[in-house]
Amino acid sequence: MIMERDTRSLVCLFGPSGSGKTRLLKTMEKVIGSENVLRAGVETLVWEMEAALRFEGMTKYRKKYLELENLLLDNFWVLEKKPATAAEICRLIRRRQEAGKLTVVASDLPEHHWAVRNSEVAQLLAAGQSVML
Repeated sequence: MIMERDTRSLVCLFGPSGSGKTRLLKTMEKVIGSENVLRAGVETLVWEMEAALRFEGMTKYRKKYLELENLLLDNFWVLEKKPATAAEICRLIRRRQEAGKLTVVASDLPEHHWAVRNSEVAQLLAAGQSVML
C-alpha cells in the first residue's frame, strides 16, 4: 500500500539571515503549546544522532522524533556539510510526513541551492509547502 504524503505536514521556511524565520518558529511554539511541540536547531538532531550511533541508540532516537506531534527545525542549512546525516534526517522527516505530523524547517539557503548540493534534501523540500520570507 502506497501512502500519499500530506504536503501540509511539511512546511519549509526560506529566507536570508534576519528575515524572521527563527522568530516565526518561536511564535509557532508559543501558539501550539510547549507540551505538543519541540523547537530545536538541526545541530541538536545531528549531535543526538552522533551519540545514538556511538551508543547503538538509533531506535530510541528515531522514536523520540517520530512520536512528537510538532517539530520545528531551525538552521536546516547546517545539513549542507553533512550529507550522510542529511539523508537520515530526511528519512525521519518523511516518516513524520507520512504519519501526518507537522514538521517545519527553516533554512537560510534557498530551495534551488539544495537541488545542486543535495538531491535528497531537495526532494524532501519539494514535497512540502514552501514559504519565502
